[in-house]
Amino acid sequence: MNTPKRTLFGSLAAAAVLATAFGPQAIAAPSQDDGAASSKVGMLGAMQRDLGLTKTQATDRLASEAKAAKVDKTLEKSLGADYAGSWYDAKAGTLVVAVTDASQAGAVKAQGAQVRTVERSAAELDGYMKDLNAKQASAPSTVAGWYVDPAANKVVIPAGDTAAAASFAKKAGVPTSAIEVERSAEQPKPLYQGGDAYYITNARCSIGFAVNGGFVTAGHCGSQGAATQNPSGTFAGSSFPGNDYAWVRSSATITGTVNNYSGGSVAVRGSQDAAAGPAPPPAGTAAPSRPATPR
Repeated sequence: MNTPKRTLFGSLAAAAVLATAFGPQAIAAPSQDDGAASSKVGMLGAMQRDLGLTKTQATDRLASEAKAAKVDKTLEKSLGADYAGSWYDAKAGTLVVAVTDASQAGAVKAQGAQVRTVERSAAELDGYMKDLNAKQASAPSTVAGWYVDPAANKVVIPAGDTAAAASFAKKAGVPTSAIEVERSAEQPKPLYQGGDAYYITNARCSIGFAVNGGFVTAGHCGSQGAATQNPSGTFAGSSFPGNDYAWVRSSATITGTVNNYSGGSVAVRGSQDAAAGPAPPPAGTAAPSRPATPR
């Protein structure tokens, strides 16, 4: 099993990327290079639309993030026990790597990344995650989940009742200094739908939409083998950078709808064949066809 990443790179909403990434082709299948080019075009368009970037800015951002992801993998391996996670500073356009030993600063800077010295290592934070996961059955109903925030160097616990959340963490053996309870109105529920939040070791992400055996999501949310909470599942496949898609195998009941965050939802009734690269259909429309299945 691959170690879940503690970084969160990428700029796109899962739905925008997955609309092109998982669409079967109606025309002659393009080469792998053609598919990658089409995916990049769709990504650039979404970044310009959603982030207000020019085409040049979006192109530079993608190149910078791809480079940062490679540097992060290199540093995670070379820093070993001193590695404490990383994140991409979009404003500065650079990777920030946290370390527990200040003497490692030179090694980080030599790779072109910024460095932050923190108290807890990534392995230590992952250990606290495991402690909380082991007590998941006794978590208060007001606790929405938990995840590692490398920039804060803590495990964040979103909850409606902060006192109950803190008590739960203490009973799980997690030091008070290592957690940050974040007030949240969200509460776990037995049914999930597209757009709902879920949590993994590194961050909060969202379900794209339901497929047979689980759901699709963004690739930057986790590597293959990473575990999810609320709903529980495992990344069965993930691709990032270059493109940004993944699917999570889960036994949770996920309805064929997408949360519109206005007190309702939009039904997803099926899928249709499409050439690689087209824009997704308008919100609320879906052509009946064979059900989408990850492959």
